[in-house]
Amino acid sequence: MGETVEYPNRSGIKIRTRLNGSSYGESYQVDIPSGVSGSKRIRKQFPNLVKAKAYAETVWQNTKRVGRGLKNLTDQEIAEYSLFAPKLRNAGYSLGEALEFALSRMRPKDARKSLSELVRELLEGQKEDLDAEQISYNYYEDSRKRKTFLLNHIGEIELSDITRDVIFEFFKCVKKTCYSNKRNYFRHFTALMKYAVNEGYILSNPFAEFTDADKKRCIGRKTAKDSEVHIFTVTEARELLEDAFKYQEQYHLLGNFVVRLFCGIRAREASLLTWDDIRMDDDDPYISVSARIAKGRFQRNPDIPPNAVKWLSLLDKTKPFSLSADKGDKAGQHYDNLWKGFCLATGRWEYKKGIKRRSIHSNLVGRNLLRHSFATYHYDCHGEALRTAAQMGHKQSDDLLFSTYRSLVRKGEGKKYFNIAPKPSASKIIKMPRTA
Repeated sequence: MGETVEYPNRSGIKIRTRLNGSSYGESYQVDIPSGVSGSKRIRKQFPNLVKAKAYAETVWQNTKRVGRGLKNLTDQEIAEYSLFAPKLRNAGYSLGEALEFALSRMRPKDARKSLSELVRELLEGQKEDLDAEQISYNYYEDSRKRKTFLLNHIGEIELSDITRDVIFEFFKCVKKTCYSNKRNYFRHFTALMKYAVNEGYILSNPFAEFTDADKKRCIGRKTAKDSEVHIFTVTEARELLEDAFKYQEQYHLLGNFVVRLFCGIRAREASLLTWDDIRMDDDDPYISVSARIAKGRFQRNPDIPPNAVKWLSLLDKTKPFSLSADKGDKAGQHYDNLWKGFCLATGRWEYKKGIKRRSIHSNLVGRNLLRHSFATYHYDCHGEALRTAAQMGHKQSDDLLFSTYRSLVRKGEGKKYFNIAPKPSASKIIKMPRTA
């Protein structure tokens, strides 16, 4: 062993000259004590003094850098590192490797992207879809209102800070609403975070790890009341149509009710129909529900049964089939509001068996009451779930129709329902030409 020197001065790092025999010459060993390396003693061999000093200098400068950094750490930060350092060491990772992995996921490309910015970006895209007629006005408005509600209750927050706890806190704000409403908020929120992942704003969707228990904690459990389907009795359906005919000049609701009760047309679709869509002169009368008005732009041609033809024949074809066709996608809501006022105006709704006044003001019951009635009686009448689904424009399987509607009426009620026709009274019939 040859000469030993300390380099850099007062560093504690020693460089020793090693004699390798007359045939091999000298080499230089750098000896780094554990106090400098931070772990165990390190020894490295170099062929010349220049490389040995360069290595020793690098180690010492890094050590001093770390030392200066430690001076700026709080006692709590030092304690945390001391706690987790053994775990990293045992796992075979350095602190730098762990940080590089974690920070790239906690702060991806748009590290400071906020929820408000994401909502604004999504709504701008949906507004363009609306202008291009790729989505309906109702869909856009529902999306806008739900996202605005979500933003108002969560507040200004960065996407990377949206955690399970933040999500749970939000759903406390919608706790008192019905199950279906909370479920819709859950779907919107999930889709929002999925979009953020797809765009690279965050690396993981906090909803991705949700269990069934977590979902129930947010939206609750679906009860029998939530699943309850309301329909008109045959007598109630007849009374509704007779009232609608009686007040036709005032409310203009008869045509809207007829196509919803007997043809399975949705509320919004019915409110956008024109007489050109009502094909009563064909051998097999039908309604042309075009992509212009159909939900999801899925066109279909539901049949008009004979009793519905009789009701529609009472209408004045010189007037628009729908008074609100010019209101676009707001038309369905316009008609439903008229219906509520109309039902209350007759004074009957508080006394009809099984239909309470509050039900008429419920979106779940009031808006779908006519369509549920059609599905129930049509299925009872024909016994073909797929046929009923096709009439309604359903994409669901026949199992849903079978399980939902089969037990709501006694067998044979469907034929009575589709025999509901206007009473033969000359005073009520408006004589009109066969075609408008």
